[in-house]
Formats: sequence, structure tokens, C-alpha cells
Amino acid sequence: MAESYRDMGKYGAAETEYTVALNINPRDFTALIGAAANYLQEFRINLASDMIQRALKENPSDPEANYIAGGSLG
Repeated sequence: MAESYRDMGKYGAAETEYTVALNINPRDFTALIGAAANYLQEFRINLASDMIQRALKENPSDPEANYIAGGSLG
């Protein structure tokens, strides 16, 4: 649901969904990546960086996470 909200530009609603998912499982890789992308859409770089670093701890070799970390936040 969060990704659908993000795709529609409803970033606040997406953030709420990602927060719920991360409250249930703070290590949820998909939610961490989604939250990072959502924060980037809003130019909330510090929050995006935090989410992507957490995602990389869960899956250091993920191409999307590394792309976001290196290209968008590097």
C-alpha cells in the first residue's frame, strides 16, 4: 500500500504505512528501501540516508540499496 501511495505522490500517507511496517519489523528490508525512496522524493536527505544505511545493514549487496546510497546520497 505504501508504494502505491508514493507512486500517487501521497508521500505523507506512504510514510505512515512505512512507519507501521517498520514498527512491526524494524529490519524489514523492503520497508526500509521504500521509506528511503519516499524521503528522497521529499528531499528529506537525512532521513533517507538513515533508512538506506539500515537497509544496507540487512542486505549489503543489494543493487538498489547501493544505487540509492551511492548515487542519490553519496
